[in-house]
Amino acid sequence: MGAFVDNEHNWGATGTDAGKTMIGMVALNSNPTQPAKVAFLQQLRTKYGNIGALNNAWGTTYGSFAQLEPANAWGSTIGNSAFVNDCSTFLRAFSKRYYTTIKGALGRAGYRGLYLGSRLMSEFAPMEVI
Repeated sequence: MGAFVDNEHNWGATGTDAGKTMIGMVALNSNPTQPAKVAFLQQLRTKYGNIGALNNAWGTTYGSFAQLEPANAWGSTIGNSAFVNDCSTFLRAFSKRYYTTIKGALGRAGYRGLYLGSRLMSEFAPMEVI
């Protein structure tokens, strides 16, 4: 026996920049203590090392990483290809953490069947999630 947990999450549209960036933009626009935002900013700090490198890649002019911390720091504009790629990397990590967390909770609750993930409509799930 197996079980799905959750149903047809909106991960973003398959094969589009909007699909790859939706979760990242929501995280960047969240409150400073929101765990996804904290994780995404850490990913960016680790990858780029300094704000100048991030600005160079994204075509932005932030004075520091701290300027990305307030709520609504990004807005709704899809950035350039480096931004899309960074959001794609974050989406992959976010979805992995999401499914790993649920699998762990099922195990702690004593569930011994197959965990099949969540039901996805393939046309609405980016490859980073599948």
